[in-house]
Amino acid sequence: MIITLDLCLRCGGFSIISGLNLHIEKGEFIFICGQAGAGKSSLMRVLALQELPAEGRVLIDGTDVNQIWRNGLTDYRRTIGVIFQEDRLLSRRTIAENIDISLELAGWRAAEARRETNEYLKEIGLFGKADFYCDRISENERRLLKICRALARRPKIVLADEPYEGLDRRSAEKAASLFRKAHLRGSTIVIATHHIECAGQAGKRAIMLDSGEARPSVTASGLQYVRELT
Repeated sequence: MIITLDLCLRCGGFSIISGLNLHIEKGEFIFICGQAGAGKSSLMRVLALQELPAEGRVLIDGTDVNQIWRNGLTDYRRTIGVIFQEDRLLSRRTIAENIDISLELAGWRAAEARRETNEYLKEIGLFGKADFYCDRISENERRLLKICRALARRPKIVLADEPYEGLDRRSAEKAASLFRKAHLRGSTIVIATHHIECAGQAGKRAIMLDSGEARPSVTASGLQYVRELT
C-alpha cells in the first residue's frame, strides 16, 4: 500500500506538487496522468526513493519513506521495478544478458534467470536476437527491453514513468500486455503518463495531476472527463 499525506515537492524554490493525498492499494493498477510539468516524474522519483519529499509524508506498507531511506533503502529497491526515461541498457552486454544480470542481482540462479529471460524475449519478439548487442535493435525494441528488465524480477511495486513515450502502436500494445501480466502476478502497477488514452483503454483507475494537485480519480468510463481536464 502506498499513501501520500499532504505531500509537497519543490524544485529550485518552486512548488511542483502541493498537498497531494493519494491512496494506492496493494495490487492496484493505477495511472498518474497529466501534462508536462504537472509533477508526475517528481512524484515517481519520490516513490522510488530517489528523492525525499520537501513536506508531508509518504508511507510504503505503513513505513515512512524517511525511515526506509535511513534503514532499508537497499532492501526496498530490491522489491521495486523502476522504468524511468533516463534508464540505460548495458551496451556491452547482449539483449539476454541485460535481463539475466538484473535477475541474478535479485538472487535468481543463472538457469532460472535465463528461462525467465527467454519467456520475456519471446513476448516482445526478440528471442531470435537474444545474443545481439543493444545497438543492433530499434529504439522501440530497446524501450520494450527496459520494461522487460524491470518486470522480470517480479517486483512488488512497478513504477513506470512515461513508458509509452516514443513507442509505435504495436510496441505500445506489447508494453501494455507486459504490464497487465505483471499485475496479474500480483505487482502493484503505478504508471505516470500524459497519454491519457492508455489509461482509458486499460480501464484502470486514473488520477489527474493538474498544477501539482490531484483531480478526482476516474476509470475508463470517466475518460472524457479526464480529457476535458487536459
